[in-house]
Amino acid sequence: MRMRSKKLLLFLVAIFGLFMGTTLAIVPGITGLSKGFPNAIVLLFFGGITYACSIKIAFIIRTQFEEIRVVPKPDAAVSVIAIDDEADILQLIRMKLSKEGFDVYTASNGDEGIEKVLRDKPDVMIVDILMPGKDGYQVVAEVKARLREDSPVIIMLTSKTEDADMVKGLSMDIDDYITKPFSPRELIERINVALIKSAKENK
Repeated sequence: MRMRSKKLLLFLVAIFGLFMGTTLAIVPGITGLSKGFPNAIVLLFFGGITYACSIKIAFIIRTQFEEIRVVPKPDAAVSVIAIDDEADILQLIRMKLSKEGFDVYTASNGDEGIEKVLRDKPDVMIVDILMPGKDGYQVVAEVKARLREDSPVIIMLTSKTEDADMVKGLSMDIDDYITKPFSPRELIERINVALIKSAKENK
């Protein structure tokens, strides 16, 4: 509601600027030039500045409306489960993703993670590889076998940096593979990219 009020105010300012520039500068300036008044050029100059500012404000309003129309807010928050045996990693993911509007919950091992994924069916699953009990590969395999086409977007987040590990993960048809240490901002961007890609593939 505040955003709409600000846009309305900007719109009124733009209209007022055009009106004032026309009545107080452009028209008198043109009239003055026709009669040879020396101050006419000054009036035209200030009228031009007023016009330019008004057009700039109108352009800003139009751009903001287009951005709102092209990128609408989702009806519901994207649900994300993070499965990792490191409590600090889970805390970091929860804090950063929650600030971005994601609905985040966690699991501290593979078995707990599988149980929550099958029960809650999140939109995104972030999973470590090295965990006690079932490792990340086993979690991915079981989730995909049980949920099939309803499987979430899957991102492996792991300290395993060898090419062979990455190839093994990607060969399981996961959506992305990110190595630790990681940037929370990069994680968020790659989640968004994976969601967009998944939405296109499911159309």
